[in-house]
Amino acid sequence: MNFVPGTYGDNWYGWWADWFYPAMNLLRTTPIIPGRGNHEICTRGGFGFFLFMFPYDIDDGSTNYCLDNYPPYAVRFEHEQFLVMDDSIINPLRGGVDHYMNTLEGCPGAPEDGQPLIVPKRENRYLDPKNAEETEEQVELFTRWFKDIEFLSLDRETNFYVGHRPVLGIGCNYTDVVTLDWTLQQSLTNTTFDRISALITGHMHWLEVLEFEDNVLPAQMIVGNGGTMMIENKIDQSSIFYINLTVGKEEYGIHGRVKRGITKSAFGYGIMERQDDLSYEVQFKTWQADKGSMANQFNLTIPAGLRKNAKADATEDGGGQATMPGGNVIVSSGDIQSRLLPFIVGAFFVIVYLCN
Repeated sequence: MNFVPGTYGDNWYGWWADWFYPAMNLLRTTPIIPGRGNHEICTRGGFGFFLFMFPYDIDDGSTNYCLDNYPPYAVRFEHEQFLVMDDSIINPLRGGVDHYMNTLEGCPGAPEDGQPLIVPKRENRYLDPKNAEETEEQVELFTRWFKDIEFLSLDRETNFYVGHRPVLGIGCNYTDVVTLDWTLQQSLTNTTFDRISALITGHMHWLEVLEFEDNVLPAQMIVGNGGTMMIENKIDQSSIFYINLTVGKEEYGIHGRVKRGITKSAFGYGIMERQDDLSYEVQFKTWQADKGSMANQFNLTIPAGLRKNAKADATEDGGGQATMPGGNVIVSSGDIQSRLLPFIVGAFFVIVYLCN
């Protein structure tokens, strides 16, 4: 029965209708890694998230158990692990992607011969001086959390980062190609993602996949098209191969040219399957309204093992292994030997479930 009488909101009625009923068959068969989104902050859907989705014990006697933010943690499988980041508290410049303006002109297409590559603009939060203190605090916080991510990544040679906000995403705002998320990008160093094979995120209500030349950066998979209203995006598909992404602090020189990719506003999901050689094949499927069926839209191959020849003797370097109330940082899945790793990541999931 997809109806529970009562007031809809951050309560059982809302969570039943939005998640538990539509995900009932999935929950019978599939382990879930919940990723907290900006709709799950404590003033919105946060209490339900901590009651139903948080992987640690909470104080059952407390009515104020929602945390503004919590440290990253790892979910380990036999051959890989997922490193989960809570980035829900970030307040991007001018509201971020939810407030981008898609004009009729759209963003530029492929540059003509002799023209420079397209370098997406960065949404510097310091352009809003009223929030400078919060900006500084959040950059410091996520710098610390990314050091924990780097430390946790030492446990496996294949690591997948799971967050809500894209770290290496692109969008179209008026006629500019922009990159997001600026706060997360400013918190990176040139070694943060050395052991990260790919980034799995949502937030942007469309499908976006970016693969970089020579694997200088991890592939960015934005599967934000899983179950909420799509946001139209005006990225010219012919321009993707000419995008030279430059992010973070200048001294770290974090940049990479896009080798191939796609952006598409259509409902869908992704399925990642581990191969016999321990590489991963990812299929992104979208709804074809004219045919009334799902169709394969894009394929991505993720090699096994280290993306870069990162040193295996890295230390915590001031970040430290994260701890949180109720347990150790590691959520052990008992070295699950699953071969099929589905992620229906959109306004929510997966094995990765990315909240809205």
